[in-house]
Amino acid sequence: MAAMTIELLVTGQELVRGVTVDTNSPMLAQWLEHKGVSIRRISVVGDDLEQIISALSDALSRADIVIVTGGLGPTADDQTRHAAAKVFDAPLNTDLDSLMRLQNIFSSMGRKMPPNNVIQAQFPRGSQIIENPVGTARGFMCGLNGKKAYFLPGVPSELKAMATSVVSEIAAVAVEGAIVSSTLKTIGIPESELDRLLTGFPPEGSGLMLGFSAKLPEIHLYLSARGQSIEQAQTILQDAETHLGEILGAAIYGRNDDTLQAIMGRELKKRNLKMAVAESCTAGLLAGKITEVPGSSQWFLEGIAAYSDEAKMRLLAVPRQLLEEFGAVSEECAAAMAQGAMEAADADIAVSITGIAGPDGGTPEKPVGTVCFGFACRNFVRAFTRRFIGDRSGIRDRSVAAALNVVRLHLLFEGGTKNR
Repeated sequence: MAAMTIELLVTGQELVRGVTVDTNSPMLAQWLEHKGVSIRRISVVGDDLEQIISALSDALSRADIVIVTGGLGPTADDQTRHAAAKVFDAPLNTDLDSLMRLQNIFSSMGRKMPPNNVIQAQFPRGSQIIENPVGTARGFMCGLNGKKAYFLPGVPSELKAMATSVVSEIAAVAVEGAIVSSTLKTIGIPESELDRLLTGFPPEGSGLMLGFSAKLPEIHLYLSARGQSIEQAQTILQDAETHLGEILGAAIYGRNDDTLQAIMGRELKKRNLKMAVAESCTAGLLAGKITEVPGSSQWFLEGIAAYSDEAKMRLLAVPRQLLEEFGAVSEECAAAMAQGAMEAADADIAVSITGIAGPDGGTPEKPVGTVCFGFACRNFVRAFTRRFIGDRSGIRDRSVAAALNVVRLHLLFEGGTKNR
């Protein structure tokens, strides 16, 4: 564990009113966790000056380092720098370099800087200025009696651009030795089952930390390894990844920035295979997710959104008799859709989705969340059914992920076969 204690203080009236969701503190907490630094507490306060002063003073009484986000703009409700000046007993001084920078930013847009923006060039006396490469609000750091507070803007894009250097600086003083980290991404296995399978991991004294994060329908495992050197930490991390791979197998689909669709596409490209998709309840979401991958045209041929029964018959050659006998939400229909998509596109592989995303349309036999999938290749056609919980958007997202994963697993275990 880190020797120093860290707290986050998030400001903004829109946050305490519930109008805006705080995305800054989760990002900072995750970045720090990856560096081996744990957050003790996250506090949220409105834009009232006295409340910010009180919250900041309280945080500094408990923690060695406090990161504050929000309230560095030019408007009357931006009170953070005034609170910092009060808590650190450091009056605001104008930084001429920051003032000139602000004037140049507005000049480059063909505008004269409004007078109220001058406040963004003022910082508590003796503070360290933190550059902002994407916005007008520079941050700053104040120190007193061995305590430090970092003040960053609340705009997520600006915070993200500035936080890397701040997180690295904090990690350098908050932990001993070297820290390396990675993220292993899993799908198809519940968080509770992951927890059971990983009971006792990591072992005490191993230098490892493990965290779970539900990114439904995926579960991400965050690994951090500490060593006396970068090389030692990397060895510990690699051994841990190998061990987790032996336990979880194909449930791990990738690491760090990998996406399910990119991993699937990489395997298709490796085998020189082309694929097509047919969608009903997801109506193009699957094709859209696939084509987020740069270069997907090398392995993705066609997506057919056949929402109505008439479209399924006309575009995918699903027999009318089959629809009348089994219904559109059935494994028989899903199999026919996949077969029809493969033949229509002259593809090697095709996957289909048909289901009830809700909120209406469910029956006792086929409740909302019932989704049928079809998979077709030269050697066989298969179909299976899943039942998802959640709202319409969540059911559709889970359906897309399941369809991508069935193709990945087929390629992983059966290799795939050219269809022509």
